[in-house]
Amino acid sequence: MNPDMMRMAQEQMARMTPEQREVMMKQAKNFTPEQIANAQRMMNGMNPEDLKRGMDQMQGMSAEDIERQATNARNVMGGRKSYLINGAQQLKVSGFSLSLSLSLSLSLTMNILFMPMNSMNT
Repeated sequence: MNPDMMRMAQEQMARMTPEQREVMMKQAKNFTPEQIANAQRMMNGMNPEDLKRGMDQMQGMSAEDIERQATNARNVMGGRKSYLINGAQQLKVSGFSLSLSLSLSLSLTMNILFMPMNSMNT
């Protein structure tokens, strides 16, 4: 985490009640390592203006709002993961089907090309 993000997190946590911090910590336990890594990658790509805008938006948010957004983000990431997995599976099936079709076509072509001449006359 870069210093600006650390400062933003510290400021946000300083405004929370102990109960809100406890809720946030419970939610953090529900995130998978993959979700955390994705979030870090996205945040590393943010420029200072984006970080400032994020800090300004979070200052006015309650812990419940943050919880709601975290749940929504988790659902979106889960949906995106399912979408990508389904797409990959479809491509795999399509690729196998295409490969099978090409193999059959090549086999038929080879059989025709190398068919003995006497069997072609009959």
